Amino acid sequence: MLVPPTFTVSTTSSTAWRTISTSKTATTSALIIVMPDEVNNVQEIAQFLMSASLDAEGAVVKSSAGTASAVPFEEGNLLPRVSPHYVGTSAANVSVGMPVQLLNQSEGGRFLIFTMLDGVMPEGQAANLESGKDVQLLAPAIDVSVTDSRGVRVPIGGLEQLIFIRVSAPLTEAGGVCAFLTDEGVWSRAGVHRATEDELAVALGEDYAPGIWCSSTHLTIFAILLEPVLACTNLEVLSPQMLQRLLDSKWYRRTPGILIILTMLCCTVLVLLAATADRKVQSQHLWKQQFLLTAVPLVRAPCACSGAKGALVEVQSSPEAADDAQHAVHSAPTDASWRTPATMASAMSGARGHARSWARRLGIKVLVRGTLQALAAKLRVEESSLRGHVWNGQGWVQGSLAVAKSKRLAQLTANLDEELSQIFTSLGHRRWLRVSVSLWASHPLVSIFFVSFHITSAKRASIFAAFLSGSLALSALFMSAAGLTLDSTSDLECPVDNSAWRFLVVGCASMLLNAGPRVCLYRLGRRSFASDARASSQRRAWQRDDALFWLLASLFLAACWLLICSFLANLGQTDYWKCMLCFGTIILGKLFFLPLGSMCFHLVLAEATLLAFPSVLTAPPPELGLHIEAKADTKSQQSDVARGKIVELANRGIRVRHLLDFYEKILELDFFDPGRSTTHDVVRHAIIPWSLSSTTRCDVDVVEVDVVDVADVIDVVDEVEEVDDVSAIDEIVPELTEFGRGFMELKAVDAIIPLSLHDLSRSGDSFDIDEMLRAIETKSQVNIAAPVPAKPAITRELQMGVAYATVVNSSEPLAALRMVTHGWGNIFRSLEAVAYHSSEP
Repeated sequence: MLVPPTFTVSTTSSTAWRTISTSKTATTSALIIVMPDEVNNVQEIAQFLMSASLDAEGAVVKSSAGTASAVPFEEGNLLPRVSPHYVGTSAANVSVGMPVQLLNQSEGGRFLIFTMLDGVMPEGQAANLESGKDVQLLAPAIDVSVTDSRGVRVPIGGLEQLIFIRVSAPLTEAGGVCAFLTDEGVWSRAGVHRATEDELAVALGEDYAPGIWCSSTHLTIFAILLEPVLACTNLEVLSPQMLQRLLDSKWYRRTPGILIILTMLCCTVLVLLAATADRKVQSQHLWKQQFLLTAVPLVRAPCACSGAKGALVEVQSSPEAADDAQHAVHSAPTDASWRTPATMASAMSGARGHARSWARRLGIKVLVRGTLQALAAKLRVEESSLRGHVWNGQGWVQGSLAVAKSKRLAQLTANLDEELSQIFTSLGHRRWLRVSVSLWASHPLVSIFFVSFHITSAKRASIFAAFLSGSLALSALFMSAAGLTLDSTSDLECPVDNSAWRFLVVGCASMLLNAGPRVCLYRLGRRSFASDARASSQRRAWQRDDALFWLLASLFLAACWLLICSFLANLGQTDYWKCMLCFGTIILGKLFFLPLGSMCFHLVLAEATLLAFPSVLTAPPPELGLHIEAKADTKSQQSDVARGKIVELANRGIRVRHLLDFYEKILELDFFDPGRSTTHDVVRHAIIPWSLSSTTRCDVDVVEVDVVDVADVIDVVDEVEEVDDVSAIDEIVPELTEFGRGFMELKAVDAIIPLSLHDLSRSGDSFDIDEMLRAIETKSQVNIAAPVPAKPAITRELQMGVAYATVVNSSEPLAALRMVTHGWGNIFRSLEAVAYHSSEP
């Protein structure tokens, strides 16, 4: 069957390339030979083709393997005489751009063979890459080879200039990569890539035709393949050929390369500065790693029983749990006014009666976090360390191991009671202060240099560098998904795909690459409190973990930077601005956008909290341990308040006879020793009890809690003695606020004094309420005990005290003519003498 084809090709002397092309437009006749089905070997087809081409110029051989045609491989015969095509269908054009150097060096009598292998390697056939990935042919495979007149293949390879092969017309399917068939029968991409339009325009000039072009340095069987989504991750930049371009190209002189080099230098300088800051902290004795080795005390935790009435809570103590226990062990503030029974009962009943909603709890957490950020900026101590060892949403941390080990830290936090309350109120009233504090304290470059009790600044700096480098490496890895390509690929190979599954794969890989190593490095570099009983082994373990931390961090950073640099070395020049935009967004995001977003989120929540619950600033939750005094809005109101207080104090006078009667009365009390008792002793043991507002009677059961099993609890209960019909105005009452009968509301405290409530209840001696409250001790590792038998409860209202002058003057004001100052540590007898002497005319 004869088919009339024509051939069109243009050649110019100025280009180093010649184009051998074929067309399907018929003007002359040619010979088409149909081979038997059993003849499907490319070598046999070439031999038949050579024999036919010698007899009829432009012969075409069609077999079960595909369609083949030959073109004389000579400078004078650049125009082919026939087009390989499908019988009865529109043929797919095949073009090959050959270097002139190769044509000039070729011997006579050679042919360029085109074979469309649509019979054995058709479109849609499944195949495998050399790496083991499954792929699919997007077009029939093309065999391009050079043979002699007998059909024997002449190897062509290792060329300095590229050969361009048009393997297919433009495809409607997205994606596709060039590959060649190896001797093992698998496809490989080594040394083959899709040519870009810029490359083709330079090499072929006007001979360029639309389609899929592959570039290679050798001739073999080529095909266009569809790879999975990870084919567009630019992982090929780690191949030996791509890594070689790190040395060959001038990528470090380009703008993206300069940006990355500056980023790497800044990360290195940041780690060095952080290490210097660590040494400075150690020299100031603010914190050292050896402080983490301590004799871990017994863990004391609140044991208020909410589930089982009258039961004791078992608390286990261990070195591993000691550090975590710092977050849970709290007690009331040390201010004397807070620890009075009336104040404690009022606070606890108010906390129970006012069940805060989730919105209020969230708002309080936001205000607490803002306060911690301001405190962190002031003390230059990390927020999480302050939360765990100084103050948090549950109040002041009692028994902090960090404060106990670091004297410098103890000095910094010794006088924070009033200052923390001022910070809390200032942040609530000043919006711009909240903005600046949140932005400053949350910035990564600032918080790195804050002292942390568990991980050094150098380690945190390296983790930040790893996080930033990992983000940049991730963007380079998936750059094709954003529309950027390498010199070895083209936009058609990895087009932008907006499907959800692609973004899901990218997002999952991002989390694994960034969050995974970051969490692992943080856990490896973090240190916790440990018992000094095994100090040597603990130090060796810390040294081993430190060495492993720095090794893994260095390897991770090196891998990220190698990937980024190799990507930049293979990046096409047209995509420089896209790379700058992507890398710049990541760097600015880590340094500015994330802290700014965190600040805005915190500001919105704080504003919503203050609008919904304005009373939080004036009356914060009692568990926070803050003392907020109500302040007048104007200067005139402040003046009125001060004047009223002055008048009240001036009218608390006491007559001389009342002064003498008081001294005569305290001489009868057992606690009073004229030569030793101070003003503080008299106020606590006499004036306060005698100035209660009523004389309501009550009875109290006093129990010493110092047990380890049920039998001891029962023994203590059997020895309880009742103190009944004790007048509150005649004797000091050992009052346990919210104690009632049994252990229903028993609260554990940390401060312990050698005092037995048992003996006090037997002797009937008067004693200090604060000492009684501090004497309640709940030791760790106690077992669950049976409820203490309870008698019918006798309730009474809490007694509020007044000034002693108000009591003796029957609540009538009495102006004082003399004023005597005193110190709490002065001997009370001397104060009495000075007051009597001052009253003489």
